[in-house]
Amino acid sequence: MNGLVLSGAGGAIGFLAGALSVVMKEIQHDKVVGVSAGALTGIMYACRRTDRLQELLFTIEDKDVVNKRLKNYARRLLFHLIGIASPIKGIYDNTPLRKLIRKELLGQKVHIHYTCVSVNAHTGREIWWQIPKGTIFTDADVDSFVSMIISSTAIPGIFPPEKIGGQYYVDGGVKTHTPIQPTKQLLAQADHLTIISAGARERRQLENIKSDLDYLPEVLTDLISLVPEKDFADFDYRNQLAQFGHPDYRYYPSLIIKPTQALAPATRFHHEFIKEDWRHGEERAHKVLGLRA
Repeated sequence: MNGLVLSGAGGAIGFLAGALSVVMKEIQHDKVVGVSAGALTGIMYACRRTDRLQELLFTIEDKDVVNKRLKNYARRLLFHLIGIASPIKGIYDNTPLRKLIRKELLGQKVHIHYTCVSVNAHTGREIWWQIPKGTIFTDADVDSFVSMIISSTAIPGIFPPEKIGGQYYVDGGVKTHTPIQPTKQLLAQADHLTIISAGARERRQLENIKSDLDYLPEVLTDLISLVPEKDFADFDYRNQLAQFGHPDYRYYPSLIIKPTQALAPATRFHHEFIKEDWRHGEERAHKVLGLRA
């Protein structure tokens, strides 16, 4: 069995999707595990909607994903402090993303076992939300599945936490930016792992930042993006031990695709950035797979 691992990426989702567009032609996967932007890419892949994903990403604008609340943030904070308003749980409102996911999933069938990762904000524990192969999204259950996926993208402080069953959940990237370990445990008999990660990479800087508060989302996502180095280091260390015969570890043949250039800002979801990252993802996948572009 083959597993696919998709990391968080934020606005650099184009890199994940571009690399996947090449990989999927060469390798068939039995399970996909994603976190944050990887969760979004993964569910479209599991539903065999990668062509539709490309259509969306090549036309998308920020307003299709988030409502920015920066202008009202200070006013709402003041109102909360004096007791006449509820607190703002995130700088950005992700209602547009929720509606978009629901629209794209309704009536679709899951063809590959899907898992996305989030973190329980009360306990700090990872949660692996699973959608089995064969699931069909109906009006009766699509919102609960969308809530699981949204929880995996809820970067603390940037997007509001997702409430599921009386508990709040946030972006799985705060614990595992590239969910290699969950994939290994869900695929005990894995023959191969394909790992596509935006990694801890340099980002292209925005030229239109108008206030100090605009920097907050980038700072937070930069901190979260440091996590994948630990993920990769741990995986590589254990895999090498297993390759040399260590009895406590299992060797996983793997393919790792990471960027070599700056990617889009984490909180910008615009087709101009995404197209450039998509091309880079394709280039990196071709190179790692030894294919001609």
